[in-house]
Amino acid sequence: MNRSIALLTLVLLQSTVHARCVDRPYSFEGQVVSESGKPVADALVGVSWIEFGQAAGPAFAVTDSKGLYRLEVSFRPGNDITLFGPGCTEKLARINVIAYRGDRRSYPVQVDVTGPNQKLPKVKIDVESPAQGRDQACRSG
Repeated sequence: MNRSIALLTLVLLQSTVHARCVDRPYSFEGQVVSESGKPVADALVGVSWIEFGQAAGPAFAVTDSKGLYRLEVSFRPGNDITLFGPGCTEKLARINVIAYRGDRRSYPVQVDVTGPNQKLPKVKIDVESPAQGRDQACRSG
């Protein structure tokens, strides 16, 4: 009897050790605009985040003629499913967004994630003034 209980416990413990959390999909939409507010087409937008305590991503998209983009991200919760309470409770908390166009880039924008589908603030990039250096950056907001 004790042997059967011990064997059953080992089998259950073994199965929970190998159980993994399911990836969580997130979708982000936004727009890249110039300093004067005009849409910036063909800008490369990158998003990064923290996963398992380390930098993850990036995910990339290119803006359309209206400066709009959409990014799909799969976030992997860092918890295993356990016998002792709910697992897989970790959620994507914050992302960093940056845009590039030619030799220009925006400042990185940190955004708190509020849900699986989110509209992001506009990212501003200076594409109208002459380049002053290799990494010409502008305000975001």
